[in-house]
Amino acid sequence: MRHKKLGLGLALLVLLLSAVLGATVLREPIAYAASSTPFQNVIVMNSDTQPVPVKQVGGVTASTSDVDQRTAKRFGPKTFGTFAGDPVLLIAEDGIPAGQKFIVSYVGIEGSSAISGFPLADGRCTMFVVRTQDDRPQQFLVGGIPMHIGDGRLAGSETAFLPVNSGEGLEFFCSGRTAAGERPSSFFSISVSGYFMPAS
Repeated sequence: MRHKKLGLGLALLVLLLSAVLGATVLREPIAYAASSTPFQNVIVMNSDTQPVPVKQVGGVTASTSDVDQRTAKRFGPKTFGTFAGDPVLLIAEDGIPAGQKFIVSYVGIEGSSAISGFPLADGRCTMFVVRTQDDRPQQFLVGGIPMHIGDGRLAGSETAFLPVNSGEGLEFFCSGRTAAGERPSSFFSISVSGYFMPAS
């Protein structure tokens, strides 16, 4: 009981000291802070010849003038089967004009089993950037997109910022499996959205 009274007394003392300080020593700074505008408007002036630089994800520097030079593009949907187990080329190596690059911003995939009675429960598509160097085709792994059942269908999607340069292509290798772990032959449909922009 004695400890409770002591704690209550200390709490009242701290409260009293706070009120005295707020009414005397800190009165002017508190009043100034309450009356001043906490945020000021900032107006950025720029012209077509001196655009405001913008830093984008992935270390790519662009400016406001780049926005006017973007051309939206969608590749697909392209439907293919996994009977042979080979990857499918969605963007050919000659599909991006010289002096341009294509920025992949979205990938959407749907899948279904090609065999009745073996419905797919989940799946995955692996994405590669491909190019021919010294007459040899080369693959560069970009990442994987998982697929899951939703609304009665197997689907997956991913937002991205993936530059694909002129002379490069984009291919996918997809597979699905049943709830029992079997991997039947399957069909997949892939769409890629993004935009062209100058390579420099």
